[in-house]
Amino acid sequence: MKGVIAPRPLKKPPPPKIPSGARILAVDDDPDIRALLRRQLEHAGYRVDTAEDAVAAAHAMERNVPDLIVVDFLMPYMNGVDFVDALRSDAALRGIPAIFITSMSNASDLVGRTFGRPLLIKPVSVDELLSAVESQLRARAA
Repeated sequence: MKGVIAPRPLKKPPPPKIPSGARILAVDDDPDIRALLRRQLEHAGYRVDTAEDAVAAAHAMERNVPDLIVVDFLMPYMNGVDFVDALRSDAALRGIPAIFITSMSNASDLVGRTFGRPLLIKPVSVDELLSAVESQLRARAA
């Protein structure tokens, strides 16, 4: 028919881009887990700082504010949930996404305590970790 234009298919907007070289802070009291997280994340192109507990993490964040935090659920001095909760009280830091990791067998009981953030069970697969990291960084960029 003359004068009729076929509707154009709707295009989905492209997903938000993940910041190139995003900085991630990995917090775990186990030095082997910290080293593994660093290796996996750096191999994927991220800049990584590590800390053994919440106190060291706070000092690391004074030097470099991360784009995302991967934090162990159980740590000395302050557990990961309390640490992230403390960050949420600071307006400059509350938007930093977090991913919780745990070796606890009752992880399903912990999900409600993680502010809706991902909770990964150790040993964490590389694919699972990177998928969670990319998802959280995309959500922050949106």
